[in-house]
Amino acid sequence: MNQHRTSKPARRGSVAAVAGTAAATGRSLLDLIDSELSLTGRALLRAALMGMVAIALAGVGGLMLAVILVLLLQAAGLGWLGSVSLVTLAVLIFCGIATLKARNLLELCGLPATRRQLSRMFRESNSPESTSGESPSQPEPQA
Repeated sequence: MNQHRTSKPARRGSVAAVAGTAAATGRSLLDLIDSELSLTGRALLRAALMGMVAIALAGVGGLMLAVILVLLLQAAGLGWLGSVSLVTLAVLIFCGIATLKARNLLELCGLPATRRQLSRMFRESNSPESTSGESPSQPEPQA
C-alpha cells in the first residue's frame, strides 16, 4: 500500500517530462515547417504566376489564335470541323505545357526536411527501443 503512494509523484513527474518533451518536439516541428515554407515562398510565387500566365494564354490568346487559325485553315480548303479540331488540339497542347511547367515548380515546395523529420519521428516511436525508454545509440545521418 505504501509503495502505491510513493509511486504517484514519480508518475506525475514522468508524465510532466513526457508532456514537456512532446511540446518541445511540436514547437521544433512547427519551426521546421515555418522555415521550409519561407524558403519555398519564391517557388510558390513562381508557380502561381505560371498558373496565371497559363490561364491568360489559354483564355484570351487561345481564343484569338483559334479564330485566326480556323479562318486560315478554311481558306486553305479544310472544312469547318477539321479547322476547329486542329486549333483545339494546338490550344490543348500549349495548355498542357504550361500546366507541366507549373507542376514542376510546385514540386520544389515538397518540404523534404519536414517529411524526413516526420518519417524519422514515426520510425522511432514504432521501434522497440523507444518503448523500453532507451534512446537510439547512434543518430541517423541526414540526407
